[in-house]
Amino acid sequence: MNWRFKKLTPNDTRVNATHLEFFRDEALENPVDALVREDIQNRLDARAIGEDRIKVCYRFRTGLDSIPQAAAAIWLKNLKPHLEAGEAVKELDSGVSVEEPMPCLLLEDFRTTGLEGDPLTTSDPEHADGRNDFYWFVRNVGRSGKKGSDRGRWGLGKIVYPAASAIRSFFALTVRRSDSRELLIGRSVLAVHRIAGEDFDSEGYFGRFDDEIFQDFCTPVEDPELLGRFRRDFGLRRAPGEPGLSLVIPFPLAEITPQGIAQSVIHHYFEEILCGRLEVLVEDDMGFQMEIREDSIENAVACLTQFSADERRRLLDLIAFGRQALAFSQGMPGSWALSVSTPPKWSDPEALFASPEEATAARTAFRDGRLLRFDLPVEVATLRSPHVAGGSFSVILQRGETSSQPFEVFIRDGLTISGLKALREPGVTALTRIENNPLSNLLGDAENPAHTTWLQTTKHFRGKYRNGAAILKYVKNAAAALSGWLGRVDAELDPDLLQHLFSIPLNDGVKLPKPKAKPGDTPPVIPDDLPPSRPSAFQLAECAGGFTLKSTGDDVPLPDKIRVRAAYETLRGNAFSQHHPADFDFTAANGDLRVTGFGIEAYGIAPNILDVKPVAPDFDLTVVGFDTHRDLIVKARAAAASDSPPEGEPLELAP
Repeated sequence: MNWRFKKLTPNDTRVNATHLEFFRDEALENPVDALVREDIQNRLDARAIGEDRIKVCYRFRTGLDSIPQAAAAIWLKNLKPHLEAGEAVKELDSGVSVEEPMPCLLLEDFRTTGLEGDPLTTSDPEHADGRNDFYWFVRNVGRSGKKGSDRGRWGLGKIVYPAASAIRSFFALTVRRSDSRELLIGRSVLAVHRIAGEDFDSEGYFGRFDDEIFQDFCTPVEDPELLGRFRRDFGLRRAPGEPGLSLVIPFPLAEITPQGIAQSVIHHYFEEILCGRLEVLVEDDMGFQMEIREDSIENAVACLTQFSADERRRLLDLIAFGRQALAFSQGMPGSWALSVSTPPKWSDPEALFASPEEATAARTAFRDGRLLRFDLPVEVATLRSPHVAGGSFSVILQRGETSSQPFEVFIRDGLTISGLKALREPGVTALTRIENNPLSNLLGDAENPAHTTWLQTTKHFRGKYRNGAAILKYVKNAAAALSGWLGRVDAELDPDLLQHLFSIPLNDGVKLPKPKAKPGDTPPVIPDDLPPSRPSAFQLAECAGGFTLKSTGDDVPLPDKIRVRAAYETLRGNAFSQHHPADFDFTAANGDLRVTGFGIEAYGIAPNILDVKPVAPDFDLTVVGFDTHRDLIVKARAAAASDSPPEGEPLELAP
């Protein structure tokens, strides 16, 4: 057994493993979140039939508890020359030495199936029956055999393991529930590199290389003596014959700490923990030990010093809210529930209710701080099938102190989708839950590889579903639309309330009611010789789903550029500064917005700022695709070319 990288021939294309950069471009904030989300997701998908919960253990062996150099050398045999190749050194930039004791992170699960399937399989199974987890986990990147209600889709989650190692390598030992076979294999992801004048592939394997024809084909180690030594050297908790998967990450990144692991587990999997489907143990050699279960999660939050006081309070509030949401039942004291049979339109939430009295009762319950639950239907159908499946999701709302920030959580089959935010109502906590139904499959197909948002442009989703984009908006905006309507305060007409939405002058013939004078008021003196307003070179107007900006045709010099700022209206504060890219993003190449026009160049310089450069006297710009259920504010002003000049290439205008 040893490490081996394939020697490249003149016919081989030299390709570096760019997929390791993937998580740096996604919405996860750090490698800890990436590791925890993807690791636990894979282990939940592997839960054995008949088991109510799984257990995942993270154990750090560092400092004096590191693996002695003599023992580590056995498992790093033949890897050292590849790590020291010039191209690999540049790629790693780690500064670690394999000549020293080896710190490592152990990741083990229990009550799972292990990596099932034939370990010698080299091509996709011809039949969908059964799973070959070993094949998909070890021999594929960017491809997955998961489907349906599985949390994963992209086949990229496994790359977090080499990415978490300073030497981009890891070991996997699995015991399969079906046949009790115990298998050990390793993988390393470096860069295309040269040793003694020969080029080697960027990816290598640890194991046996016994095939006389395919000499670089790696098969797992099954020798009981070697497997026993591996368990002893690394201190695995898995007993011989105990099903599951144990991973060893040598030289874990410094950013990955026990406290960080525990914090990320609570943030991203609090509902699975509260449901009793997941328990996690995090420990190190310095005395840190934290068991996170449904009956200890609050204590875990209280003990984590990495949380600020505000974070701790907010997370404890969320956990308490989650407990209530899970225990929610019709007639529960302090609760209010509504199950809907027909999908509503968020432009008219009042149509949800059977009567005005029921609508009034819901608004009263919301304003009183009671827990509200809405069970909402969705019809799911693919373009290739006439069959329409009934999907559903739940929105659970509660309003607290209106001085606090809103807090919104989306959960699909226990997986927190952390990059979605649409809620604006101050003091409102909202949980949107989708659990094991046809809508789960649709949303799973729409998730980006890091499972942090839902997009209509993913390869699994695009062109597959009828009304797919509309369903995404419907689910994303449900909590925001409901809380906005429930918390709405009916008031008298304010003629100036919406004057800032669009800069469109009113016709002279329109007369608005004048406010009544109060005792002691002195009416302002309006001069008779006011100068006429200056003519403008452009005008901004509303259109269906967005806005237009066009030349007026007046004999007025065109500005160097026109800066357009947009945002959705907020109840308080500056809407433009509170804008979130999840609302819309002018800089996103594949977002929901559609930009058309002529005679202009448009540059997205910020998520809600668009710079428009007129290049012809007669120009026209139209931007549509905004959420029609929210009030859009758009402002435009002339700006000089020197005022933050556009950077990069202009946006490609749609035909």
